[in-house]
Amino acid sequence: MSASSLMKKVSSAIAGVAFFAMGTVSAAPANAITFKFQGNFFGVIPVESSYTLDDAIFDEVINSPTNGFAENALLDFSLFVRGNVPDSSGVHSSELTSWGDRFSLQVRTNQTVEYGGLYSPYAYLLSLSVHAPDGKPLSACKVMECQGSALVGGKGGISGDILNVPVKSVPEPSVAIALGLTSTFMLMRKRKRA
Repeated sequence: MSASSLMKKVSSAIAGVAFFAMGTVSAAPANAITFKFQGNFFGVIPVESSYTLDDAIFDEVINSPTNGFAENALLDFSLFVRGNVPDSSGVHSSELTSWGDRFSLQVRTNQTVEYGGLYSPYAYLLSLSVHAPDGKPLSACKVMECQGSALVGGKGGISGDILNVPVKSVPEPSVAIALGLTSTFMLMRKRKRA
């Protein structure tokens, strides 16, 4: 068997594995979804945030026949108030809940935050409530803008209306591997023909 023939067989095997992997995991949902929101609290204080949730947990909570609830579904979180970042290094926990056409995310810290008082036993860095557009299920918020409100800093903090926007879904790692293998195969094939 010549080197050229062997290379073709290896390339075909790699492509086959890649396409098989893509076929078996492409039906699976993404493992994370990122949202961003922004608003002007009290009409003058710009607030924006991004947060990433475990997609499977988010689906489970919003599709619950009764009120859905999950602790610590938050994978990533950032918050900007007037362009500044309140100290969130002490983020302690998060709660994701749903009821009817709304979902709520609360992020607690283990310290009092700059923009509010203590909400025993932990300060609420962020309390967010988002509702589905009229006539749409809550899952629509995964693909379209949804409105809501937020409170930053717990009791005595600042609050206002927000626009919550889905930003991206993070694909399963196996999909990324399959795409990488496919790209490698295509490059190898292109170089071989040249």
